[in-house]
Formats: sequence, C-alpha cells, structure tokens
Amino acid sequence: MLQQEDERLAETSIGASNVTAARSNGRRYASPLALFVLSALRSHGPCELRQLKQAAVKEGFPFGKKNPGRVLHFLLVGMAQNNLVERHRDGTWHLTGKDG
Repeated sequence: MLQQEDERLAETSIGASNVTAARSNGRRYASPLALFVLSALRSHGPCELRQLKQAAVKEGFPFGKKNPGRVLHFLLVGMAQNNLVERHRDGTWHLTGKDG
C-alpha cells in the first residue's frame, strides 16, 4: 500500500525523485503528507502555508472533516521541532537541509 502511495506521488507535478530522496539515507517518514511537503519545499523553494494547503487539496489528500490548513500547520510545527523545516519572518516555510 505504501508503494502504491509512492507511485501515486511520483505521478504528481512535485516529482518522484524528491519522494525517493526523502526515503533514502536510512530515514523513513511515516506520512505521505510529510513526504509531499518535503517534496514541495525541495521543488518549489519557500512556500506559505496557504500554498502548501492548495497544493495538497489539489493532489487529493484525504483530510476528511479536518481543516487542511490546520493539519498542515501542525505537521510543519512538528517538522520544525525536528529541525527539518523552519518558518521565516515573512511567513514562508523553508527546508533546513537536515531532511535526509
């Protein structure tokens, strides 16, 4: 099932090589959404939360009844606590270079 999700992500505009790179180096990220965020930041550079939200909704991530912006915000906060991303004063999220 995880392989199918990787294949689905590989077909998106974000790019398969970024998803593969996020899994290499001995690290595995449990969430397809986390892989998507890492790929988006790698491919497109700094992004605002609203940009990430629009892209994730467009890709069809199943947020159910949850607010996509809220889900992404808490994902980004967790990633920031693990030094994977950081939020700059202009409100954009950036990779720290420690994302594996």
